[in-house]
Amino acid sequence: MKPWIWVAVVIGSVIILIALSSTGQNKNSETENSSNNFSSEQQSIQNADKVIVVNFFGNQRCVSCKAVGDLTKKTLNEKFAEELKSGRIELLEINGELPENKDVVIQYQARGSSLFINAIVDGNDNIEEDTTVWNYIGNESRFISYLEDKINKLLGS
Repeated sequence: MKPWIWVAVVIGSVIILIALSSTGQNKNSETENSSNNFSSEQQSIQNADKVIVVNFFGNQRCVSCKAVGDLTKKTLNEKFAEELKSGRIELLEINGELPENKDVVIQYQARGSSLFINAIVDGNDNIEEDTTVWNYIGNESRFISYLEDKINKLLGS
């Protein structure tokens, strides 16, 4: 790859990180004041039979996209190892650009890199994109705490 392409990729990544960081700073006061930062529909869901966490990504992943995937995986492995083993929680990592993943992309209405949480109750999907996680990619402990709390509420724990 030519050196100027690497420079363009690095500059683009920095711009994205700055944009996400400034967006996160504006929203942090909202998220700090409430741990219930998901829709009222999912707030009312408790005792989900199963929770499916879906990390969508593309062929080329930026630093932020990789961070969401890595921190999600770390949270689930460290905080929900039993539930992962039993199947009550499932993590799917889906390359949304591959043709064989077309059906799941349509099901979740995924666009680009994104994180979705599907709380299944009585066999019914309750799918929601979680955009709040992007606010915490620079703070591992807050990311883990946020996602752990959200999943615990869905499980009724």
